[in-house]
Amino acid sequence: MTSLTLGLVQVTSWALRLVSFVYRHTLKRPINFSEAYNEGNSWAVVTGGSDGIGEQFCRDLANQGFNICIVARNEVKMQEKLASIKGEASKNGKNIQTKYVVADLADLTRYSDYQAIADQLRDIDIGLLILNAGWTLMGPFKDLTP
Repeated sequence: MTSLTLGLVQVTSWALRLVSFVYRHTLKRPINFSEAYNEGNSWAVVTGGSDGIGEQFCRDLANQGFNICIVARNEVKMQEKLASIKGEASKNGKNIQTKYVVADLADLTRYSDYQAIADQLRDIDIGLLILNAGWTLMGPFKDLTP
C-alpha cells in the first residue's frame, strides 16, 4: 500500500509539472505592463538600459507605448540606443518620447548622489522603474565597510 501511495504522489507531481509547463509555454499570454502601469504618458526608467537585458526592456516597453528614460554611464551610447528604440517604436505605431540621465551607479554612495538623478526625473510620471544596473560587495557581512 505504501509503494502505491508513493507512486500516485510521483505520478501526480509529474502530471502537475507537465500541465504547468504546457500552460506557461503555450497558453499564457505575455504580460502587457502598459495596461497596468501606463496612464498614456507614463515613463519607464531603466538603469543600465543601454546594453543587454536593460536595452531589451527598453525596446519591449517602448513597443507597449511607454516613454523611455535610460540611466547609464555612456551618453553617446544612450543617445544612439534611444534613437534606435524610438525608430523601432515608431514603425510599430507608437509615438514615444525618450530621455537619458548620465550616472555611474558604481560611483554613487550617498543619498545626495541619487537625489541628483531624482531631480532630473522630477517632472515625469514614472510608471515603471527597472533597476538593472549597479554593483555590490561580496563577502561576509562583518568584513564589509559602510
